[in-house]
Amino acid sequence: MSETNLPVQDIELTEEISGFRLDRVEKIPELRSTAYIFTHVKTACRLMHLFNSDPNNLFSVAFRTPVNDSTGVPHILEHSVLCGSKKFPVKDPFQEMLKGSLQTFLNALTYPDKTVYPVSSQVEKDYYNLMDVYCDAVFNPLLSENTFYQEGWHFDVEDIDNPVGIKGIVYNEMKGVFSDFSSHVFRRTMSALYPDTTYAFESGGDPECITDLTYEQFRDFHRKFYHPSNSFIFLYGNIPSKKTLQFLDANYLGSYDHLQIDSTVSPQPLWDKPKSTVIEAPAPKEDDGTATVSVSWIFGDSKDPVTTLTGSILSHYLLGTETSPLKRALVDSGLGEDLDDVTGFDAELIQSSFAVGLRKTKPEHAEKIKELIFETLKTELHSMDKQLLEGALRQVEFSRREVAGGHFPYSLRLAERAYRSWLHGGDPVAHLAFEKPLNYIKEQMKIGNYFEKVIEEKLVNNPHNLLSTIVASSKMGEKLELQTQKQSQKLTANITQDEKEKYNRLTKKLIEQQKSQSSAEQKAKLPKLQKSDLPRHLKEVPVKKEEIEGIKFMAHPLFTSGITYLDIGFDLSVVPADLLYFVPIYLELMNRCGAGEYSYEKMAKRVTLSTGGIDTSAVCRTKISSEQDLLFMAFFHGKSLEARFAEMLQIFTDLLTKPDLSNEKQIRDLLVEERNEMASSVISSGHSFAMTNASSALIRSKYIGEVMGGISQLRFLDELVKNDDINKVIEACTQLHKIIVNKESLLFSLTAQEPEKFSDMLKTFAEKLPQQSIETEPPPEEYGREEGLRGIEISSAVNFVSRAWKLQDKSAHQLANLFLLSRNLSTGYLWDKIRVEGGAYGGMASMSVFHPVFATASYRDPNLESTLQHFENGLQEVADGIEQEKIDQSIIGAIGRMDSPKSPHGQGLGETLDSLSDYSKEIRQTIRDEILQANTDSLKNAAKSILDSQRWSVTALGSAKAFEKAEQSGLKFEREPLVGSK
Repeated sequence: MSETNLPVQDIELTEEISGFRLDRVEKIPELRSTAYIFTHVKTACRLMHLFNSDPNNLFSVAFRTPVNDSTGVPHILEHSVLCGSKKFPVKDPFQEMLKGSLQTFLNALTYPDKTVYPVSSQVEKDYYNLMDVYCDAVFNPLLSENTFYQEGWHFDVEDIDNPVGIKGIVYNEMKGVFSDFSSHVFRRTMSALYPDTTYAFESGGDPECITDLTYEQFRDFHRKFYHPSNSFIFLYGNIPSKKTLQFLDANYLGSYDHLQIDSTVSPQPLWDKPKSTVIEAPAPKEDDGTATVSVSWIFGDSKDPVTTLTGSILSHYLLGTETSPLKRALVDSGLGEDLDDVTGFDAELIQSSFAVGLRKTKPEHAEKIKELIFETLKTELHSMDKQLLEGALRQVEFSRREVAGGHFPYSLRLAERAYRSWLHGGDPVAHLAFEKPLNYIKEQMKIGNYFEKVIEEKLVNNPHNLLSTIVASSKMGEKLELQTQKQSQKLTANITQDEKEKYNRLTKKLIEQQKSQSSAEQKAKLPKLQKSDLPRHLKEVPVKKEEIEGIKFMAHPLFTSGITYLDIGFDLSVVPADLLYFVPIYLELMNRCGAGEYSYEKMAKRVTLSTGGIDTSAVCRTKISSEQDLLFMAFFHGKSLEARFAEMLQIFTDLLTKPDLSNEKQIRDLLVEERNEMASSVISSGHSFAMTNASSALIRSKYIGEVMGGISQLRFLDELVKNDDINKVIEACTQLHKIIVNKESLLFSLTAQEPEKFSDMLKTFAEKLPQQSIETEPPPEEYGREEGLRGIEISSAVNFVSRAWKLQDKSAHQLANLFLLSRNLSTGYLWDKIRVEGGAYGGMASMSVFHPVFATASYRDPNLESTLQHFENGLQEVADGIEQEKIDQSIIGAIGRMDSPKSPHGQGLGETLDSLSDYSKEIRQTIRDEILQANTDSLKNAAKSILDSQRWSVTALGSAKAFEKAEQSGLKFEREPLVGSK
């Protein structure tokens, strides 16, 4: 988009609007936006509005929050300010807004040096409601002692005759974080790399140190840092700046004066010689004796966009592809198994870092690994692969241009880029307007040896580098399981009876408050939408359903920034049951393998030069029309600029017609990498694994999900790695390729600005694919596990608990009410009982129209048996009848969830999958109508249908001690290890 077509506002430089002075206007055509940068004259609050035509408006306020200890005060405060404020004195306004707003994002985020409060909505009234609640939360929170005890920590004495315990939501959350080996690698490495800065401490809180934090220190931290003079406000979207500035000044900023606040984050003084560190981290027994070894550097100033773009490009070149020299040197060395998650370039701190880590090595290999890393880097000074480097540059440029989906909305990722420089005294636009620094790098590359000089200066000759050896220790894991018990014994060793009685009173008072409800008068103060504010009709994604020589072609004409997204689908229902476990391996291998005359190294270069990336996935859903019919497909995804679409199609032609599926070394590396990635994600995503495993006993779509992406797949990968069954994998993948790649079942989904332009090319492409008639395999009759209680033992100080029930009715009326029920429980009963009272990080319910199960789960949960009881009690409360006001609140939240914005590709592919699943626009509208009409009786009947279901299953992930404790309460779990034999 040219600068002349960018959206602008009628505001003059130096003009003062509602107490704000406009300091600068900058057009950013690469983001189709104009940046307006203001200063609040009275308080010196800084504000930037990235003004554009996007209706999904974002408000984000950030505070610099450096720390000098690991008590986790910024993290506890991030939780606590959202527990009631002067204007909105309800018990939990955050929860209330989750329930009853059309928010498209609502969260709070603690970073090592800042705390950020972002909200977004597509509805203007809702947007200002959310902004009002968040501004009052950060500037005028109540911060009661009970809030501190609930969110941070307290001595827990429910029964005066029992030993003293320790509870707190952040305390338990961080116990889960510190149970994770990968988390230790990153956190301990960064603290050792920046030892003389705020980054040496754990801003999230170390459970060993959280109990050192007092209520007074907690309050002081808020007084010191949560002031407009220390705030940075980022706005994004199409609501005019004047309206928001007037709101902020009139309601909040205008009542403050300027305050001198020292919140500057100091950079790490650079070393004159390298250092090393050796630490232990919790791990399962089978990992004892192994280690992650990494070398990390401070790379440069994160405020400088040239430095950060250079680091990103260099990381992709050295580590990001199958043919990247540093990745190949380490993985092929035989010194370890695969790259650790710490690997890569990171520009989120005041100084950026570059790290390279090798996982599942031996501690004694540390020096060899460091030598190999430096030898490889020195070799690159004279022999950089220019094609691979050009591909890395194109990948980074593509990622900056793309409006992509993800965990965070696009607007928040832009806010993060602005904060990267802005909060440290730099230019807020520096990392948003990327064309200029990117062009500078391109010019330097033409001159020659730009990246060679960077490698030499920033890595090879940079004395500020750290060799970290993180040793896996099951004993440390066992210690963490007992941490709360040992810690409370130590802290209360000399406790008197009077003190114990005081803590007993405190605990009872806290529980009483947690169980209480805000008064009607208090709730009335909270801004609310009404059902009449809700859009009655769903947003339709454009789709043109066509055929190309008998092949289904679903075209989605959408604005895509000139990027074309292609999804090539094939039927997986033809895959025999004995090959199901191999499907994820085959699909991942197809992402990486060579093809025809191209080795996998050359294919990797082609992909980086011609595309924004290729990927594969498998989709398994129960069709809406019948529980017996599945949508079970493999997809090959690609994205490219329009001018390079033909090049991308040629890559897919080679991959699909002549892949090399027999490279033993590549397959061995792939198996190890996939096994390790899955194993390391269990602690961070334990609730997802538990829900999938529990549901797999009940329905076929979830059974296949378990086989291909759950604990069953992890165990399968582990066996293949241990037995080195490479020939078995080659044979299975070869068979799968012959079965799957078949013109007979081919489907195209294309999302582009003018998709019809590519029809002829797709027709030519399709003609090159093999065609055969294959009968559909009968769906598996036996599921992966029996119903009942399954306990999977992991090395963790917290648990992940799930129970799933099979649905008995799949009518639109019932599906609508069950979805609404899941939202009601997630933001109501389960939130209150499992998180607020129980101290877990989260409790939730889940229901999808594509999987006829209703699932509940907890996340980072110190409890087990009580959680299972809460799952039933929550359903029973709704079955007994809840008031219409609560249901209406859940309706608003449910519609907000249904209308969440998606990336262009997410919209296009999502519409294709819905259509293939028989989830027509008519059915979607019917379900929406049923949600809008829901009442006490309809929700009551939905809850009863779950409680009456005779088919249910439980899976819990936890420590052996957690299951032993549950068994003492009468719960008998079928226990098994995460991997390996019983």
